[in-house]
Amino acid sequence: MTVCRALGIIWIMSKTDSSKFRLIHIDWARGLAVILMIQTHAIDAWLAPVFRQTGFFGKSQLLGGFPAPAFLFLAGLAMVLGYGKLDKENLNPLRKLWLSVKRGLQVLGLAILFRLQEFVQWTEWRQWQKIFKVDILNTIGLSLIILGLLFWTVRANRWRLVLLLAGASALAVFTPLVQGSKEIQSLPWLLGEYLGRRFDYGYFPVFPWLAFAFGGAAIGLLTAEYKQDRNKSILLNLGLAVLAWALIIG
Repeated sequence: MTVCRALGIIWIMSKTDSSKFRLIHIDWARGLAVILMIQTHAIDAWLAPVFRQTGFFGKSQLLGGFPAPAFLFLAGLAMVLGYGKLDKENLNPLRKLWLSVKRGLQVLGLAILFRLQEFVQWTEWRQWQKIFKVDILNTIGLSLIILGLLFWTVRANRWRLVLLLAGASALAVFTPLVQGSKEIQSLPWLLGEYLGRRFDYGYFPVFPWLAFAFGGAAIGLLTAEYKQDRNKSILLNLGLAVLAWALIIG
């Protein structure tokens, strides 16, 4: 399952950015995130119990906390870099709407197919709800759909940036309130799962995980705007590096 998920994520990352303008460090970040995910699952699955109390195992699992937010962040960033082509084309509004959400729907369908394959192989039939588990691919697909709808609705990049930053902040701030509320427990099962009723290992609900995709999309807008200005581009990337390091050591 880990290999299937890795292949799916590689496909998403290679297809989301359809522009000819490429940034090598983003491609490297994508590859590093995939490698970290594979090593985390592989070591967790195959390491003998006697070695699970070692510092090596702890550090390997600590590194496993970075791929999921990285995937969402990079998916949002790449989606924005690719969306510039749609903004320039004079398309029928409905045609543009379909192209805006198409990739997200494909990823969401792929996520369900992966779960279906797992269900058929080794899950009990009475646990059919696991087919719709909110895994990382589900959240990536949903985030691409939401971002596509936002960019289709709002045409000005300035307002897109404002909404993305406000949305990311709101998702982070309100996550404890949403996950601890009685109201979310009363929602229909699948809606509650996606919003954050179950916040456990291997689950990636909208609150707070969508914030990473919004943050990546915001950085994508700035990256596209500064791509002709070397100094601003360097400052933006240095700022991101400092922020990433602060989050890691924090």
